[in-house]
Amino acid sequence: MNPSTRMHRKTYRLSPEIEREIQRLLRPETDTTPPQITIVFGYPLPAEDESEPQQWEVPEVLRQHIRKQQVFSRMQTYWADFTIDEIDVLLEAYRAIEHWPRKEIWIGGYPLPYAANLWMPLLFFYLVEPLRSE
Repeated sequence: MNPSTRMHRKTYRLSPEIEREIQRLLRPETDTTPPQITIVFGYPLPAEDESEPQQWEVPEVLRQHIRKQQVFSRMQTYWADFTIDEIDVLLEAYRAIEHWPRKEIWIGGYPLPYAANLWMPLLFFYLVEPLRSE
């Protein structure tokens, strides 16, 4: 085969973020990144002739953690991200939205069944300081 007529194969380089994500999906047991906890919360939007009620103002504790907000079928929805190191703030934030009509807990970017009733209390064990033996 003549070298000038040979087709060259195009090579692609993946970004480090995509490569890490592929490895995490292919080998989840090697993933060492701590899980991210997301509170998804929202409220129904008022009708066009109504004013927005004050009760749905985003609590201060959540404002700096909001990464996304979107309207889905007349429901204003927010996503607020927390890490394991912020468990005390997460507890305070969850208590601040207890009366909101929509509240979900996502762990690692996915909604989990019973996340608010089962996983949240388990996460609060991180709040307990271990006893120090002196």
